[in-house]
Amino acid sequence: MEIQMLAALSQPNDAMKDVIIPLVSGLGGAVVGAVVSYFTASRLAKQTSAEVLERDKAARRDNDVRAAHQVFVKLSVIANSLCGYHKQVEEMIAKADADGNAKILISEKLSTFAGIERASPVEFSPDELSIYIAGKQQDYMNNLLLLARHHEIHISHLITFAKLKAALHEEIAAIGVTTRDESGMSRTRIPNMHPRYNLVMTKRDELEIYTKSMRTLLAEGDKLARRVTEQFNRATEAYLGEGSMPDFEEVKSN
Repeated sequence: MEIQMLAALSQPNDAMKDVIIPLVSGLGGAVVGAVVSYFTASRLAKQTSAEVLERDKAARRDNDVRAAHQVFVKLSVIANSLCGYHKQVEEMIAKADADGNAKILISEKLSTFAGIERASPVEFSPDELSIYIAGKQQDYMNNLLLLARHHEIHISHLITFAKLKAALHEEIAAIGVTTRDESGMSRTRIPNMHPRYNLVMTKRDELEIYTKSMRTLLAEGDKLARRVTEQFNRATEAYLGEGSMPDFEEVKSN
């Protein structure tokens, strides 16, 4: 009887040895394996994440540099256009004065700009302007927008001037007598008693007022263009870093 009881009591120990202990050992191995797998995967995930972030950072910088180069090109077009138109206007006035025609109207000293009707405004995109928001250069961003607006207005003014001058010239030529001097300057005289004399003179005076205003605005546009180009490097490199952009020495010298 005692032997049987002892045998029965020994069975739980056998179950512990044969089943539970291997099961616990198996679970332990599984837990260790899971922990190792977790840390390995976590380390790979962090490494991958860092590489992705680095690639994203490099891609963002490439996009920013590309946008800044686009600003440089557009700013070059605008600045050369504004400064060029202003220079041509002043040269035409100076030539007329040198040829002995200083007393004639400014609108008469200026020729129309050939092809001006094909000129198109230049606009800066949001991606290009965002550089200056990121670099805390909002004032420079506003100057770029203002300069682009100046350019658009000046093109419009020059186109309007060409139309008004051509229309007035046709109207005067239709009722007056035209002569041309050795310098190439033409003059048309209208009889004072002509029924359309007052109308033509009124239009001539209005064109002169318009031309003076246009000349003043062109001078302001020239100054603004020079100021904005001179500030380009400082404002752009505030975000992209020193030496990242070309300068505007050639534009300023013009």
